[in-house]
Amino acid sequence: MPGLNDEEFDITKSRKRPRYDLDPLAIYICAICQKDHRDDLLLICNGCSDTYHTFCLKPPLAVVPDGDWRCPCCIAEVVHKPAEAFGFAQAEREYTLQQFGEMADKFKSDYFGKSGHLIPINIVEKEFWRIISSVEEDVTVEYGADLH
Repeated sequence: MPGLNDEEFDITKSRKRPRYDLDPLAIYICAICQKDHRDDLLLICNGCSDTYHTFCLKPPLAVVPDGDWRCPCCIAEVVHKPAEAFGFAQAEREYTLQQFGEMADKFKSDYFGKSGHLIPINIVEKEFWRIISSVEEDVTVEYGADLH
C-alpha cells in the first residue's frame, strides 16, 4: 500500500500520544523523521492531525495532494478494520422499468439539487469517484437487478 511499509510500521503502535503535550509546536514535526524543516512539504492528516513530509512516506509523494489527506496509520486502521457484511440486499419494492427510471431520476435530482437531465455525465462520474475514494462517505442506492 502506498505510504505504508509493513517492515517499518506496526499497526499496534499507530496511535501514539499527541506530541504536543509537552511542546505545542511539536505538532508540526514529521512523525517519521522527527524534523520540522520543509514545512511546505509537510502534510497534516485529516484523520489524526499527525504530520508527515511528502518525501518521508513510502513511496514518497511527488506533490502535496489537494483536498483531504490521510496518513498511513489512519489508512491502516480503515484497511485492517473488520469488514462489515457486504452484499446486495433484496429491495423492499419491485420496479417496472418505467418506475425504476422515475425513481432513479428523482434520486439524481434530489442528490445533485437540480433536474437530472441538466447534470452532465462527467459530473456524475466525478462524484462517483469522490465517494468511492472517501473513507467517510456512505451513499446507498438501488440498482437495476430489482427490475421485474
